Amino acid sequence: MVVGRGDDGEREEDGSGAGREILVRGPNVTPGYYHADNANREAFADGWFCTGDLGTLDAGGYLSITGRKKNLFKTSGGKYVSPDKLESLFQGHTYVAQIVVVGEARRSVGALIVPNFARLEAYARRAGIGFQSREELVTNPALRAFIAQQVEAATLWLAPHEKIRQFTLLAREFTIESGELTATQKVRRRVVEERYRDIIEEMYPPTATAAQTT
Repeated sequence: MVVGRGDDGEREEDGSGAGREILVRGPNVTPGYYHADNANREAFADGWFCTGDLGTLDAGGYLSITGRKKNLFKTSGGKYVSPDKLESLFQGHTYVAQIVVVGEARRSVGALIVPNFARLEAYARRAGIGFQSREELVTNPALRAFIAQQVEAATLWLAPHEKIRQFTLLAREFTIESGELTATQKVRRRVVEERYRDIIEEMYPPTATAAQTT
């Protein structure tokens, strides 16, 4: 096994950096699809089966799967980011219930965040922050600053281009009924990005330079 081809098409052997595709071969791996040349060209490279999973190998040779290659996006600066990797950092987080990472063709990574409202409300009461609704919670500057601290702490070790630079707190959860989650609770990324397009745009105001050139 190798942790494999990067976005530049080159294959990197064990010990490669994050964001590499996991390639496998061996007697337990099919040598190819029967009479399916196009599929074989897509699925195999130099005798290696391309799994579509991204992963890293640590110094001890242990493999960690960090996401799916098809979910990678590229920032306007040419850096590839795995939203799966970033979102996995918040699984079981005390104050973040749901998160969708965005940033395709943007200058930096952003996120739509649904707080854990029970815990955020409890924190607000302890901090003496008044509120009457979820909408007031997610727009409160002090609570936003508190969540920003949580995001920074969870992503402290990431490369600069992977860090979540801006986010919006949402007042309702993503649900199966709304079509934003699959039956297995996976985010329908395209649905969410389309539904919250205006909010995402607000996270990326035009820079002064961009405004002068338009």
